[in-house]
Amino acid sequence: MPGIIEPKYELQTYMVKEIKLALKDADFILYIIDSKEFNKDEFSSNLKLIEDKKYSVVLNKIDEIDNEKLIEIGNEINKLTKTDLIPLSAKTGFNIDNLKKIIFENLPESEFLYDEETTTDKPEKFFVSEIIRNNILTLFKEEIPYSVHIDIREFKEEKNKKDLINADIIVERESQKIIIIGKGGSMIKKIGQNSRKQIEDFLGREVVLKLFVKVKSDWRKDERYIKSLF
Repeated sequence: MPGIIEPKYELQTYMVKEIKLALKDADFILYIIDSKEFNKDEFSSNLKLIEDKKYSVVLNKIDEIDNEKLIEIGNEINKLTKTDLIPLSAKTGFNIDNLKKIIFENLPESEFLYDEETTTDKPEKFFVSEIIRNNILTLFKEEIPYSVHIDIREFKEEKNKKDLINADIIVERESQKIIIIGKGGSMIKKIGQNSRKQIEDFLGREVVLKLFVKVKSDWRKDERYIKSLF
């Protein structure tokens, strides 16, 4: 259950609202905690949102803390809840199989909600934007904060031709734009090459991908702009 925070700007307000709506329909919840940033008061407060649901607590990034800290956090969590506590490292793969087992055991069987051939209810544009955004975050890590939005301005499919995709990379600062473009356009080229290959693998067809970097100051705080995205 990542993302439950005290909103500081409009985008976070929207995200928290969506999370709370999703919680109402959830059959089983994973409360995922970054072990480096565990906060007892925040954890206790968030538990109130899910106390009437089936849930497990996942303590991620345990490879980045020592055993003494791990035991300390585990004791604090166990004082507040008696549910499963799953120490995990998504990076190294530690305990992933056990996590899958717990999820499987707690999810109820049901009829298919969609046709068996349907793999997702999201449009292709959504996944294309996520692929581009993920490549940016992977390449730049701490240099570019999570203030990047991808706007797919054009997604054109034509017979006997490559798909045409025009996408804007929206950032909040001119300095971020400079970093993403890179010296002589080196970084935007790398983003484009990596993204194009992954998009083609996902779609199963060739594409022409054109990327543009634009600055929209403090877009995450702009209520009108946020509403236009969703």
